[in-house]
Amino acid sequence: IEAVKTGDQGRALEMVVNLDSERQETRFYNKLLTMFGDAFSSSAAEKVYQEILRRHVPPSVQTFSILMKYYVAEGRWEKAEKIFSAIKKSGFDPNRSAFNSLINARGKSGNVDGAEKAFQELRELKIYPNNVTFNILLSVLRDHGMVNKMQKYFRLMKRFDLSPDVVTYSIIIDALGKEGYIRAAEAALTDMKLTGIQPNVVTYNTLMNVYAESKEWEKLEKTREGMENDGIRPNAFSYSILLGAYAKAGDLDRLEEVLETARKGKGVLSESTYRTLLCAFASVGDVKRVEAVLGEMKTSRLIPSTKTYSAIIHAFGKAGCPHAAMAVFSDMKAAKTKPDTQTFDSLLHALAR
Repeated sequence: IEAVKTGDQGRALEMVVNLDSERQETRFYNKLLTMFGDAFSSSAAEKVYQEILRRHVPPSVQTFSILMKYYVAEGRWEKAEKIFSAIKKSGFDPNRSAFNSLINARGKSGNVDGAEKAFQELRELKIYPNNVTFNILLSVLRDHGMVNKMQKYFRLMKRFDLSPDVVTYSIIIDALGKEGYIRAAEAALTDMKLTGIQPNVVTYNTLMNVYAESKEWEKLEKTREGMENDGIRPNAFSYSILLGAYAKAGDLDRLEEVLETARKGKGVLSESTYRTLLCAFASVGDVKRVEAVLGEMKTSRLIPSTKTYSAIIHAFGKAGCPHAAMAVFSDMKAAKTKPDTQTFDSLLHALAR
């Protein structure tokens, strides 16, 4: 346990190999699988599984389900499928956790039909789906723009006496918004509140993103206010959505206001969010604000990437500020960030204006 806590994967695995050969409890090894998967990776959990086989410890359905979960989390779809087949070959019926992982794996790998077939097989085995099962399937369908099918499974969920939760509604709102059904997304939020489910930061982020994409700035602002009135603290993604939206709208005053709120709330901004800010300021030739944000990034030990520097140079070029573009390029060299073809193209266009 100490080796796992300190992140010493090699030593931890060595200790597993040297365990007392009499140690044959499946539950003990399942705990090891979880520890190694959480602390390291699916590959580390896989080595524990190989040790289980070497020692002839009888795996349980839970053993396979745990391993599947880590394969899916790392996008190792084929491995997840093989483990699911191994469950059946071992004479077990897959449990709900295994089916949830299989639906997720097939959906994320683009096999939507396969995901639905897995759901159907779960029902045929008379395994009761839970909210997680439906939420995974709804996410799969959302990611492939299948709103009509989502409605079918949403209704089916209620037939199983399952109440949609905040995750379910957030997925529904996101799907409707992405397909342009803005009023339906708003209705889903209203329905959610009427059923007594309180929106969380993910729900509000989802709706704000819908309004940002559809350029409905007033509704975006009202949603932001509603979030604050409900006492929900914005996270990094909230700030990213708001800053990106106000940058697109050219509303630099509001953008500055949100930035200041993020700073006061100690919000952690990603490089892509900073890039959005920098390009917004550079596009209007605001050299001082660009310098200030670059300075803030460096203070936060976030070194601007080649992509970020290139984007700023491009924005200054479009704004007709060749000297500012050149200054950013000099800053890039001083930071020892390597320019690429895009950087030089942007700089040449800026200087040619």
